[in-house]
Amino acid sequence: MLQKAAGAGIELLPREPPIQPEEMFDWIWAIVQAVSHIVWMGCDFLGWSTVWVRNAIKKKELQRLNHQFRTPTHLAVTFTEEQHIRLKDVTRFLELTMSAGVRRVSLYDPWGKCLRMRAQLEKALMNEEVEFFAEEEFPDLKALSFAVQLLGPAAGRQTVVNSIKELLSSEEPLTAQQLDNILLTRGIIEPEMLIKVGALPTMAGYPPLSLRVTEIVSLRSLPTSRSTFHSALLDYSRRDIRLGK
Repeated sequence: MLQKAAGAGIELLPREPPIQPEEMFDWIWAIVQAVSHIVWMGCDFLGWSTVWVRNAIKKKELQRLNHQFRTPTHLAVTFTEEQHIRLKDVTRFLELTMSAGVRRVSLYDPWGKCLRMRAQLEKALMNEEVEFFAEEEFPDLKALSFAVQLLGPAAGRQTVVNSIKELLSSEEPLTAQQLDNILLTRGIIEPEMLIKVGALPTMAGYPPLSLRVTEIVSLRSLPTSRSTFHSALLDYSRRDIRLGK
């Protein structure tokens, strides 16, 4: 209590309670939100582009993810059940992989549905820096920030048969590098991580020669939310990748 002289008597004034940490955090968060709203309103009023703001947010999110997860450079998906291949889900999944910093995605299904969806996917992601290609196409991957390879039934068993025929016809000693070169000429590159989508215990014909040291994560459906996708990345990150050693 505080004392204050008031004529001949003494008036007691109540002491104000201290600010609690929770209240201080609420005040700071309210100020941050108010400032962000003012910035957005100012950009809209002046007609300034807010692309740089979105890019800055994406960069910050990517930095946060890199501290939590080990993100694969090349992520593959094999669909074991056709009903899981939906345009909306595949589009959302590709957006999540881009935001996580994945450089290349391979989508495989034995029905060729992903290949037939190519034009629709290109239209859905036309505002993003993404390049789509099939197994017989060979873009300069080093020049692309994000590439999506669409693999159909021709990339499955037939790729194995053709690769074996080429190996048998070669007069050179068989080496792992020789096998890699043969697969590379067919556009098949080994992913660090593969998501098997569906309940069936099968790889649905995904080229097995390109899965020697790939980490496989099995999911019932394609991850289309940040939480499920990050959970899959966390599963991959926790594994002891020994690269055959």
